[in-house]
Amino acid sequence: MNIFRHNNQTGMQEEQTMSLYGYLFSKPIYVANESIAPELTDLDGVPMKTPKLLFVLRNAMNHPISAEDLDLLKKMADWTGLERNEVACYLMQDELLNLNKIRLVYGFTCFICFGAIPADLGLNIDHKLNAMIRFMDGILLFTSPFAEVQKNEKLKKEFFHVAGNMFSHLRKKKS
Repeated sequence: MNIFRHNNQTGMQEEQTMSLYGYLFSKPIYVANESIAPELTDLDGVPMKTPKLLFVLRNAMNHPISAEDLDLLKKMADWTGLERNEVACYLMQDELLNLNKIRLVYGFTCFICFGAIPADLGLNIDHKLNAMIRFMDGILLFTSPFAEVQKNEKLKKEFFHVAGNMFSHLRKKKS
């Protein structure tokens, strides 16, 4: 980083190069790839351009989403009141996502992240599992990995309680 300082002895400005080191900060710095936004698909695997909600699944074993898990995600999408073609799903492998890029390209701000943490989205924010986060005009929910939420009744109850309140504005109005 270049900075300019006024030299009191000569009365002139001097350019000085300084390096900033991540270890000087109290929290780690995360870098996300700025180049491209990932291709998002709906729950039937069809590429989409304008989702209202994104399910991000981080699988520690990098396995594809099973048919049973996909069926559960479809039921969750129905539960939110959204049409299935309004809900995107992204299986995160080893790469990081760039939340800002996703927001700019796709124009939506509601995320449910199973097994992912804010750093996986290029964010350096504190979070608590199953607690709503309002950030940059968006709503984020970070929870345990999808398989863990399915198996643990306490986690499932916490998740659905928060998600029900958090995404109620997305539900279709009943006539």
